[in-house]
Amino acid sequence: MRQTMIRCLIFFVLTVTVHICTPPELLCRAAQDQMSADAYYQKGVQHFNAGQFDEAVAAYQQAVKLRPDWVFTHSGLALSLLRLKRFAESAEAFKQATKLDPKYVPGYNGLGDAYYGLEKYEESVASYTEAARLDPNNPAAYAKLGRTYIKLSQYDKALEWLNKAIAIRPDYAEAQFYIGNTYNLTGKYREAIASYIKAIRMKPRYAEAHLGLGLAYADSGSKREAREQLKILNDIDPELGKKLASVIK
Repeated sequence: MRQTMIRCLIFFVLTVTVHICTPPELLCRAAQDQMSADAYYQKGVQHFNAGQFDEAVAAYQQAVKLRPDWVFTHSGLALSLLRLKRFAESAEAFKQATKLDPKYVPGYNGLGDAYYGLEKYEESVASYTEAARLDPNNPAAYAKLGRTYIKLSQYDKALEWLNKAIAIRPDYAEAQFYIGNTYNLTGKYREAIASYIKAIRMKPRYAEAHLGLGLAYADSGSKREAREQLKILNDIDPELGKKLASVIK
């Protein structure tokens, strides 16, 4: 109780010049709400880092109630909802974050992810494009733009953005993986194989890249090499191994 009263007094002293007509008891209540919001926010962070996303959502929701003007509470809530694949709710929370801070780049990247999950690819492109505009050195936005343009079957644009991501971050395994996917989908198996191999060199246990490489080998007629990828997949991700096995039988 003593510590709480001291904090309230400090809050009152700091704000008295701008709230000269506000009763001290209301200022104290505001200080307590501030401290409670921070506590809920920290709980949200702890639950999120532990992979407890339902609990993180509950904590962030309490923080949002107490501090609706704080961009990070909305962003934390949105990211937790995204992990739970509650994409529509996540999109609304990310929208609120970007409304509070129109220059909040992670908010636009996250909003793009939520739209991507909803299969609203045009909206996803718009969000990632805004993130890239606000931060031209943001390889994640470029890679996600490339990934989304693949969904829209706009393969030239996909390669353009993915190569921009690689130019900024040469060790970006995920961007190389999506480049491989782009070439694979357009029947350029040699280029696809080269891109998947680059991704795997950067991230040796990258299961999706091994699957893509196996599929590219299978589609190009290289069954032996495809089976080698199947052996690797059976070790690191048996479920993806089953997908490859169904193709190369």
